[in-house]
Amino acid sequence: MKEEWVKYGTKLKIKEIHDLLMHLPRSSSVSIISAEHLHKELFTHSGAGTLIRRGYKIIKDSTKVDTEKLIKLLKDETKESDEEIQKFVGLVESGGVRVIRDELYDVFAAISTSGNGVPVLEKFVNTKNAELNNVSENVWNIIKSEYPSLIWTVSKNDANKAFYFEWADGSVNVGEKTVFWYGVEDLDDIGKFVENVSSSGYVGVGNTAARIVNSTRSVSGVPNTYKFGQLRRGYATNRTARVGLIGARGYTGQELIKLIDVHPNLELAYISSRELEGKPCTQYTSSEVTYSNLSPQQAAEKSDVDCWILALPNGICKPFVDAVVKEKGDGHPLLLDLSADYRFDSTWTYGLPELYDNRGKLKSANKISNPGCYATGSQISIAPLLSILDGNSIPTIFGVSGYSGAGTKPSPKNDVNNLMNNIIPYSMTDHIHEREVGSKLGTSVGFVPHVGQWFQGIQLTVSVPLRERVSVEEVEGMYREMYEGEKLVRVVGAEKIPEVKYISGKHYVEVGGFKVHSGGKRVVVAATIDNLLKGAATQAIQRKRLGRGEGSGKGKTSGRGTKGFHARQHRRTPFRAFQGGQTGDVKAFPKWGRRSATKLKLSRVYLDTLQYWIETGRLSVGDDVTVTVEMLLKTGCLRRLERDGVILLARGAQHFKSKINIQVTHATQRAISKIESLGGSISCVYLGDANIHALRYPDRVAIPVRDAVPHTPKLIARYTDPVRRGYLSPLAKTPEERKELMIQLLKRTHPLNKKF
Repeated sequence: MKEEWVKYGTKLKIKEIHDLLMHLPRSSSVSIISAEHLHKELFTHSGAGTLIRRGYKIIKDSTKVDTEKLIKLLKDETKESDEEIQKFVGLVESGGVRVIRDELYDVFAAISTSGNGVPVLEKFVNTKNAELNNVSENVWNIIKSEYPSLIWTVSKNDANKAFYFEWADGSVNVGEKTVFWYGVEDLDDIGKFVENVSSSGYVGVGNTAARIVNSTRSVSGVPNTYKFGQLRRGYATNRTARVGLIGARGYTGQELIKLIDVHPNLELAYISSRELEGKPCTQYTSSEVTYSNLSPQQAAEKSDVDCWILALPNGICKPFVDAVVKEKGDGHPLLLDLSADYRFDSTWTYGLPELYDNRGKLKSANKISNPGCYATGSQISIAPLLSILDGNSIPTIFGVSGYSGAGTKPSPKNDVNNLMNNIIPYSMTDHIHEREVGSKLGTSVGFVPHVGQWFQGIQLTVSVPLRERVSVEEVEGMYREMYEGEKLVRVVGAEKIPEVKYISGKHYVEVGGFKVHSGGKRVVVAATIDNLLKGAATQAIQRKRLGRGEGSGKGKTSGRGTKGFHARQHRRTPFRAFQGGQTGDVKAFPKWGRRSATKLKLSRVYLDTLQYWIETGRLSVGDDVTVTVEMLLKTGCLRRLERDGVILLARGAQHFKSKINIQVTHATQRAISKIESLGGSISCVYLGDANIHALRYPDRVAIPVRDAVPHTPKLIARYTDPVRRGYLSPLAKTPEERKELMIQLLKRTHPLNKKF
């Protein structure tokens, strides 16, 4: 409390944190992880501000394992069959493995000692809750401290391999598996384990859907490069490509450094910046790299670089390209240009993998021109409608970018004070991205860019004239069909309009909010993209994001507000635990840990589990049989009904083969498509609180299950939506009918309400 920065609202905030802790369990803790941002009142699990979380007890007793909770965890978080789960549970019960877990069964790790003496991580499973609360990382750190060496395997195509690389000292591919290890000094031990994996088909950790960690920090005491060179001599590991970065001072260059740092197959060899020459690169933690100031000839003479990334302004990279091509000839390293210099050069490959069948071309290209940020979002927004464009009109694009798009060189377009409560149009005709979009799509476009007062992220609103009439559903279908399977393009549908505040720090393009003009021949599409990531760095290295920089807000009125207590709490007199801000701590963090009052709690039913119930005879299906929530409970298929109903998920859709008629409260689009493709039917019904209470507690409540009618606009919109297969959708087939039905239900004047 005596520190210089503890004063005014910050001092009051610390006192209120103390008062809050008096109402929480003794295992709770409060960490001020960034004192200068304390006034912002960011109650988050990462980033700046204040971190408040409930403590979790870690248990290392293998004899006290609740098998029911373990089975539930494995069913919810893994892709294993019931037979595999029972086999593993038997191994745990027999004492064949040592167990390290938390008290809530959000994390479960099992370690066994193999014949060669090196422990083997047999299983590591955790929930999203454990990941967000860093419980997974705590358990992993305990494993690292108690086991100086460890070996484990994962699937070769595991989505979490980047995380495993962070915790391992080395790896080797064995068939469809990847073997990881740390702390193993004798190569013979690894060789024996690899032979065992090859001969016995050992599965290991990789068969789970575990999210090991939510952090990229190295484990203390064990360097990432621990004897890696020695291990590489024994086995063929994935080759690491060495990258040279020219132009590292800008925002895009800094993001590239972060991406290369966490990429398992990339290594930063050289980093060039005239202003930062001689300084160490602190953002790159994999090894020590110092900024240099490479000339074009010096760069061309480097023989240990596989790829040169040119993150330079327009018109500057040509000397570097010419020098490298002249020095190395046709076998020159990959050249990746982030400027606009070569986007119109036919000898360079345009680096937009989602369109123009470019993905195959990019694999063999040695000169790649990276698309622009505005151009990427604009092309993705227009491409699905190209076949029905009106030839007599042109699409128009209204774009607003954060001021990071204006670069680091001071100008009115990146002056925070000038941008306060302001938006500035610039290059209103003949912008380079207007030419780029038009040349790639094969049609002229109109583009007007603006710069806003936020730091990063682009908001695009695109108006597309068409030559034929279309509906909103048809437009959404065209987008979903074109971008199906694209991990870095997300189609959010017509109901949701992408917003720029949610795209900052994300690696994908979000497109949606589809609207059709009353005439049916004009479509408006909204899209958002992070100009520093998918608009630049991620386009060059499409890898998972692991962090972002500091926020740009000043926190001027984010505390109690200029009106003090009466600004947000709507109370006449203050109370002792008041925290100010948007949401008080007492509300966000109740006595027994954090619970969200608005998050849906749904029981999950998966397609592969549904197929298992049908094959084992637990669930009967037929043309005249409709499977209901009540039937799932009575047959024992569903052990517990959560407060908001049941959701049908598409996990294991490839194994589902049965025709079924089913009613649930929620369902994903993939699950709906799979059910209907087999000739079945699915409808989402509203049960109501009274019915769910009766189904959850049949011994306590003697209320028969009866029809219920949704009573809020959000519920009515969900259950009258034909896309979601709402059970009321046949009553309202057009938007006008849906609106009228909503009004009648809200006024309780519709005949359906007579069923109450």
